[in-house]
Amino acid sequence: MVIGLREPADMSLGSSFETRLKRSWGNPSWWNLLVVLPFALFVILALYDFRADQITAAREQTGFGQIVSHDAPNHNRFGYEFAVNGRMYTGWAIPGIDYQIGQKVLVYYDPLNPDKSQLDDFADNEYRIIGPVSFCLFGICGVSLYIFLRRRAIHSKHRRLDGPED
Repeated sequence: MVIGLREPADMSLGSSFETRLKRSWGNPSWWNLLVVLPFALFVILALYDFRADQITAAREQTGFGQIVSHDAPNHNRFGYEFAVNGRMYTGWAIPGIDYQIGQKVLVYYDPLNPDKSQLDDFADNEYRIIGPVSFCLFGICGVSLYIFLRRRAIHSKHRRLDGPED
């Protein structure tokens, strides 16, 4: 057998796949929307996280901390520590800038749970999800519109073939 040439059995598998694909998406069922279910779940979880960050941003407090470690192989992240009411807390950040070990930094934290902290304002987190959520919503709407238009075209074709009703 020569690599790169398709045997007749391979061709039948390809045409079988194409036939199944045309059959399932040629007249799509509304059940085909299950394809976008993972995207819908992502949107829901991202919006939940966005809302949690909004609530935290409304009550966040700041304090000064210090960079204590640098983990370059792990996304170039930096470890920091800070104190709240005499108790030390630690956190990790993947900032857009490089810090030096021992450098003083401004830490944003949730006063109800100081373990939830970061080096950026919690209010800035909302802009991070705009792109991915928009992309997912566009995909969900696109698949839904495709199913709607295909079903509409097929049903109108069947009505024309059946002829006028008396």
